[in-house]
Amino acid sequence: AATNTLPILSANTLNVALDSQFQGKLTVTSSATSTIPSFSTTDIAATSLTLSGSLDVTTTGTSSFAGGLTAVGLTSSGGLNISTGDAIFAGKITSAVGTSTFIGVSATNLNTTGLNVSGALDVTTTGTSSFAGGLTAVGLTSSGGLNISTGDAIFAQPIDGGAGTSTFSGDIKANLLHSD
Repeated sequence: AATNTLPILSANTLNVALDSQFQGKLTVTSSATSTIPSFSTTDIAATSLTLSGSLDVTTTGTSSFAGGLTAVGLTSSGGLNISTGDAIFAGKITSAVGTSTFIGVSATNLNTTGLNVSGALDVTTTGTSSFAGGLTAVGLTSSGGLNISTGDAIFAQPIDGGAGTSTFSGDIKANLLHSD
C-alpha cells in the first residue's frame, strides 16, 4: 500500500477519503468537524471527529474528543475520554486496559474492561454487552442483554434492561431497584 504524507494543516476542516495511519499525534483544534473513513493512530486530541469506518486507538494514554465522537467501530488499547458531547457508535466498541469515560454513549455492541458513564448509556445490541471491570452509570437502557462478568455494577438512576436478560456476578448498587 502506498504511503501518503500530509503537510501540517491549519484548515477549518480535514477530509481524508482514503484509509489513514498516523505514527505520531493528530491534533484537531478547529471548531469544524473532521471526517475520516478509517483511522489508526497512537494518540488523538480532537475537538470533533466523525468516522465512517473504524477507529483504532493504540495509545497507552488517553484519547480526548472535546466535541464528541461518531464512529462505526472503535478499538482502544488505551483509555478513551469524551469530555463534552456524546460518543455515538454504529459498530462494536472494544476497550482494553485503559479506563473509558463518556458523558453519553450510544452503541450497538459494547465490550470493555471498565466503563464510567456520567450520562446515559444506551446499548441497542441484540447480543450481550460485557463489562469485565464493572460499570458505573447515571442511567442505563439496554434493548439486549447486559452481562457484568467481573466487578460491581453501580447505578445512580433506574436500570431499564429491555426485553433482554441482564446478569451480574458482582454486586448491584443502586438508589432504587425494581424487578420490573
